[in-house]
Amino acid sequence: MGYRSEVALAVSAKALPHLMAKLATCEKALNMVFNDASHLDTNYRGEGALMVMWDYLKWYDSYEEIKCIESFMDTMDNLTSDIDGDCDEEYRFCRIGENMDDIEERGYLESFNLHRTIVF
Repeated sequence: MGYRSEVALAVSAKALPHLMAKLATCEKALNMVFNDASHLDTNYRGEGALMVMWDYLKWYDSYEEIKCIESFMDTMDNLTSDIDGDCDEEYRFCRIGENMDDIEERGYLESFNLHRTIVF
């Protein structure tokens, strides 16, 4: 069965070509984004940005599709543009694992935030 996570990724229109270049190198990642997502918005906020969410996903670094998306985020974290500034502000990633303390956040694009609440 495996450990599952809830995952969200938002990518600005400026960063989208970088993501598409990475996805072009990995068919599994391309399918994961455009065919296997729980939610996909290809015109996020009406700005040509991308928002993708997965529920109940095995987010394992050993999977090639996960490595591909992680590689995109690593590239954005290390890339700067004289015109646009820090590229880590061009995406947002959140992963919530099954354990309460298993939360991963990357990127600074203003898009969505993580909230844990008690619902009754």
